[in-house]
Formats: sequence, C-alpha cells, structure tokens
Amino acid sequence: MERSIQTKNKNFLQMIENISWNKRTNDIMLFSSRRYFSKNNILHDLYEEEKEILPPIKNEWLIKNNLDYSNPNILNEDSDGDGFTNLEEWKGNDPYKNPGKESSNPNDPYSHPLLWTKLRCNKASICKTNYYLDFVGVMQENGEDFFKIQPQTLIPTIDEQGKKVFSIKIIRVKLGEKLSGLPLVIQSYERKKILYRGIWYDTSELMIKNILDNELFTLIKKSTLYPQSTLVTISEGIIFEYPIVSVTKKIFVSYNDSFELEPLFLKEKAKKNYQPEAYKLIKINNQEVTIERNGNYYSIPFLD
Repeated sequence: MERSIQTKNKNFLQMIENISWNKRTNDIMLFSSRRYFSKNNILHDLYEEEKEILPPIKNEWLIKNNLDYSNPNILNEDSDGDGFTNLEEWKGNDPYKNPGKESSNPNDPYSHPLLWTKLRCNKASICKTNYYLDFVGVMQENGEDFFKIQPQTLIPTIDEQGKKVFSIKIIRVKLGEKLSGLPLVIQSYERKKILYRGIWYDTSELMIKNILDNELFTLIKKSTLYPQSTLVTISEGIIFEYPIVSVTKKIFVSYNDSFELEPLFLKEKAKKNYQPEAYKLIKINNQEVTIERNGNYYSIPFLD
C-alpha cells in the first residue's frame, strides 16, 4: 500500500516537472504540447475550445502571433508600431465584408492591411452641387429631336479653346447625349398634355440620368402651369479622413478619379523604399463608398 502511494506521488511530481508556467500570459503548457489559460479561475484549453478568449479573434491566431491574450486591451494595441491595431491587423484587407480572411502579421511593421482600410467618411463628407434646370422646348433638326434645357444656375461648359467656363446658356441635346459639363445623359422623352381650366398645357417629360450613380431626374416642360425649375443634385466627390496614429489627413476625391495613399507611420528613410497604394473612386450611394484597386472593389460604409 505504501509503495503504491509512493509510485503515484512520483508520477505526479514528474507531471509537475513537465508543466511550463508563463507568468506573463498567465498560461500553462503541459508537456510543451498544449496551451492552457486561466480566466476567472477556470482553466481553458486554447487549442480545444471553440470559444474565443478575445472575440472575434480565434485563439489560434493569438497564439501563432505570440500576443499577450491575458491583456484585455491587447486588441487595441499596436504591437509593431505600423499604425494598425492588432484587431485591425486581424481584420485584414477587407474588414467590412470579409474580416479575418486576409490577416497581416501584427509583429511586422511592413506587414499590415491595405491602407484604404484606414479611410473614414460619412454622408456629410459627400461633396454635392445643386443645379436648377428648365426644360423649355423641343426642336427638330434633320429629322431628329433636340431638347432645349435652360440652366438657372451656372454650369461648367467647355469653350472653343477647350477651357472650362461657367454659363447659363441654353443647351441643345438629343436622346443619349450628355449635357455639356455635367454627368447627365438624356434618358427618355414622353409627350404629354393636360387640360386645365379649359386650356391645354404641354406637360411633356424629359428624363435625365446621372451617369455617376444612375439617379434619375424628371424635367417637366416649363409653362405657366409648371413654372418651377427642377433641382438636380450631383454628388461630385467625397472628402475622406485618413487617420493614422496622431495625424488625420483630409483627401478630396472626385468621381472616377484616382488617388494614392502613403503610409504616414513610416520614417522618412523607410518611405523611400515604400510604394504608395493607388485607388480609384467608383461609386457613392446612401450607405457606402466604393473604391477600386488592381481590379478588386472595396466598400467603405458611412459612419453614423
């Protein structure tokens, strides 16, 4: 009996000798093959348990990158000083639609998500211009209908020398053509009349489309019955905020224009060996902004 107890004690001591205790992370490694973590006086097997110690990040990623998961603020820290938090490094190149799919190395300052993931914007960031337009008539030339549009606010046009000027001259345009200086195309035309108090009024409708965001506007033939001008609001671009570390840079980008982002966190010597990332503004709607890089499209949701 005494010998049996001694044998058990010896086996227990051998097991204790094979336990590796890490005071920094408050974890235990048994026989150098398992990783355990004590939280709220409960011992967790980080390899076996599906429940994340620091959601939404998988335990395996924390262990692989040697992050101190006993630190409740570790996800908000920037372990390698590249301007991206550990959480942002985990979210990767498409944090809004595919978080965690293309994670970067949180311990390498030259390994980080694409720089666009730092861009911020809201609906107030959209740069809009209001134009008031009148549909004043239709004329035929060589068997084709030409629609006459009278701007009530200055619109940009191109003169004979190719320079941009602002004018309120009547514009003549036919179906499918673009209004000079504006991203508006004549979409359709419908002849209409209405009898009001014994008088027939021409209420024909001209549909125009903003080719940037496909928004439609209807211009009703101007008359004493419909004397008001049609308000056409065009979103011409957006102002991004580009915050990295303590610096916030504002970047204005017009529709279909390209722009570059440079890392604001690297020292000047390091920047010489770093190529800026090029993007193009594709679309703005009520929920998000779409940009493109190397054939890939990314969406930046508006902040509340």
